[in-house]
Amino acid sequence: MKLPATLTGKTVLRADSGLAARLKEILPTDAQRTVPRLTCDATSGLAQLVTPRSETFFLPAEVGRASGRCVSLAGNQTVAVCFAGSLDGRPLADSGRVLALYLTDLKNTGTEIEYEPKSKGLVIVRKQGGLPLLVRQGKIEMAFKMRDRPLPQVWALRYDGSRAVKMEPRRIADGFQFEAQAVTTPESFSAYELVWNEEAKVQPFPSQPRPTLAACLGRGVEAAKYPWDNGGP
Repeated sequence: MKLPATLTGKTVLRADSGLAARLKEILPTDAQRTVPRLTCDATSGLAQLVTPRSETFFLPAEVGRASGRCVSLAGNQTVAVCFAGSLDGRPLADSGRVLALYLTDLKNTGTEIEYEPKSKGLVIVRKQGGLPLLVRQGKIEMAFKMRDRPLPQVWALRYDGSRAVKMEPRRIADGFQFEAQAVTTPESFSAYELVWNEEAKVQPFPSQPRPTLAACLGRGVEAAKYPWDNGGP
């Protein structure tokens, strides 16, 4: 496949069987202490991007668990992206304020697809559909290795970043964990704020005039199973 002109002169990695070896060549083990550590398992499809202040996980439905330096995940059952990032510039394990994201699949209502018979997992979109958007419901356990720190406040966030639902973190041997849901309420989904007592006076994310959730997503976010969840034809 010919690359677009906008990528001329840039390093482009093809997502093929040689990707993992190419990543090791570009990011050798002894350099990964100071640069982002990207790992990709070509067999399972799991990919991770770890930096001192953030950790990102790209999860296929078949991968239930994953671990980084600070964050561990368990209970995954769907295609998802999980992220945890420091909001105050400190290393993730020492941060007083953390943004956590649990992102599942998103589709228009009325989307029609056709499975490509000769290519496993590939589909042809016959009809794009429209609003409201459907968010695939899911849940996952996010654990943080922070042994000597108190439990944080954990908030499910609304679309505008304001705090909506207070979650209950649970103490574990080397830190704490909480259950993240793709959709907590129709007005709060995907995003969580973790804040420690010493940071409790920090104001929530700046509130700026933004379109309402209903205006952006039609009648709102709906947690749903897609018509094709039961497999192909």
